[in-house]
Amino acid sequence: ADLAIEAVSEDLSIKRDIFRELDGLMAPPKTLATNTSSLSVEAIASATRHPARVLGTHFFNPVPVMKLVELVRTPQTGEDHLSAVRDFLKALGKVPVSVRDTPGFIVNRVFRPFYLRACEILSRGGATIGGVDRAVREKGGAPMGPFELMDLIGLDVNLAITRTLYETAGRPERFKPPELQRRLVESGQTGRKAAIGFYVYQDGEIASENPVLQNSALEASVELWSSGRIWEHIWEGVVAEARLAHSDGVAAQDDIDTAIKLGTRLPLGPFEYARQAEA
Repeated sequence: ADLAIEAVSEDLSIKRDIFRELDGLMAPPKTLATNTSSLSVEAIASATRHPARVLGTHFFNPVPVMKLVELVRTPQTGEDHLSAVRDFLKALGKVPVSVRDTPGFIVNRVFRPFYLRACEILSRGGATIGGVDRAVREKGGAPMGPFELMDLIGLDVNLAITRTLYETAGRPERFKPPELQRRLVESGQTGRKAAIGFYVYQDGEIASENPVLQNSALEASVELWSSGRIWEHIWEGVVAEARLAHSDGVAAQDDIDTAIKLGTRLPLGPFEYARQAEA
């Protein structure tokens, strides 16, 4: 084989052990790739004697359906390895986007305000859970609202990604994990798989909003936000993060747009949306 793709759980020590072993089993110029969603590819590559042949291939679930793959390069990754893996991914019918090895890569970083700002609106009493989700579907054309999506992903999984991004990015306030989400996870209310998260589920379908959160939102409410205001507040956060990521050299604007559209099934990427809004 000319390429090995590791896809074990998100544990840096385990991945480093595997790459140390692969480094001895597969001699250069063979390529070693990690399917990490949040760990530093450079930290994994440092376990090998030949870091130039190590890169990241972040596939999105469900893999047979999702075309997006974030192709992650470290400062040491050789262009020949990137080019070979890019061609391999295209042959699989995937759409690789090039991204620098930075916390959250593209989607987990740029799309984080989609979840965090929704939680902020709920905590401020600006809308109910269902009100936020409806606004995002109706105004933004999203297939699912942020609370529906967090319940589907798993609140524990979503929170873990936020925590990792918060810590690895230097604990910026904009990535601070929401207190209300932490409380839900600690109480075992992790979404669809637990039959309760932001919503309550019966037979796999939404039965109602979580009554505790619903009551808290109503108690905190001073003024209910319009659907337009909800969507604009959430999407402005995504656009702002996309601009920061681009200015940080994480990825090109077109790659950021492609990643967000394919990774989230939204009709427009953040830069496309910004250009349309300014027209």
